[in-house]
Amino acid sequence: MANADWVPTALTKWDSYECTAEYLFENFMVGLVKQTVSEGTPPPAVLGDSGYTDPSEFIKRMLKFAHKWELKPILVGGTSSPGLLKGKIPSDGVDYTALYTNNDSALYLNVDSTSGFSFVTTDPKALKAMLTLQKDVYRASEKPVIHIMVSKSSGLDTQPVELGISPLERDNYSEAVLAGYDRTVSALQAKSPFGRLVILDGPQGTGKSYMVRAFIHDTPPDKAFFVFVPANMVSSLGGPDLANLLLRLRQENECKILILVVEDADMALVRRDGTNEAEVSTLLNLTDGILGEILDVRVICTTNRKLEEVDKAIKRKGRLLCHSHLGSLTQEHALRVYERVAKKPAPKNSIKESMFLGDIYALALDPANPATEDKSEDDRQFGFKGPSGR
Repeated sequence: MANADWVPTALTKWDSYECTAEYLFENFMVGLVKQTVSEGTPPPAVLGDSGYTDPSEFIKRMLKFAHKWELKPILVGGTSSPGLLKGKIPSDGVDYTALYTNNDSALYLNVDSTSGFSFVTTDPKALKAMLTLQKDVYRASEKPVIHIMVSKSSGLDTQPVELGISPLERDNYSEAVLAGYDRTVSALQAKSPFGRLVILDGPQGTGKSYMVRAFIHDTPPDKAFFVFVPANMVSSLGGPDLANLLLRLRQENECKILILVVEDADMALVRRDGTNEAEVSTLLNLTDGILGEILDVRVICTTNRKLEEVDKAIKRKGRLLCHSHLGSLTQEHALRVYERVAKKPAPKNSIKESMFLGDIYALALDPANPATEDKSEDDRQFGFKGPSGR
């Protein structure tokens, strides 16, 4: 263990000492290096990062880490210093620095409009925990973004749009659908997936769109680049501009998997009849051809068509990664969903048979329904937990 007696551990007020938290952190790091060198042990590990865009969430997670690893605050400064010493998260005026230490670790925080940290330790377990936390904090600070395919005079391009998403409300789906979902989340991120195409089929109101949004939520933003192809752009899949767009996106996102989300992809899925040859051929090449392999593309398609209507080549093993049919929920399942959403038992005879998910929510959230309470925004969700999943 390094001897940290030289650190002014009794210091609690910013204006009572001339040094800054950054200065003390640098001296602490020097002390650890000298100590480990004199003992002939490996030097301390140093981590750091900045640019986190949610200061409150950043501080909350870092304070939890400091508490778990028994790091004590020795110096805190800035407009929010009194509250931070007590572990409180400021709602405004975020501008402070802080240093938390024990004998073998130190955590330095620097927070204003964005957030950053530096961490030094000789404890391998603390290092591993901070590496995990660093990844989690990065994810929490990143707002999910999907890029919508658009047509411009110069050709196809993408337009970034922030996407409000939350975890999938698993109770809204059958066990079979959830099994396919879990398998797909893992396979979408695999380096060599056994297939690159995911098909979600089912009537309107069964939760296909919300499942797609859950895929985005459960894929780390540093691992994938999502491109949304709206229904009115499906015909562009058969045009010459798509390859140019994907090649450019691959060059700009070298370390990320390209995932195309094609909404109402009927034209690119159903059996070829002379009117959709180009669209189907492009999809075939992207999901099991040379182009798809070079570009490292995955494709998620939603459709109202049944699997029997899909072109035989698309269903070939090695191309079709996963197919999920989203249908109606059994009466028992529908009653359970209704009671969770409405927060009251369903009216007598209101659900006498299987129902689509959208119809259950419409019934549960109908203000004219005497069994339904007034709902806050947080309760008006469909497919996701939280208001962003409406």
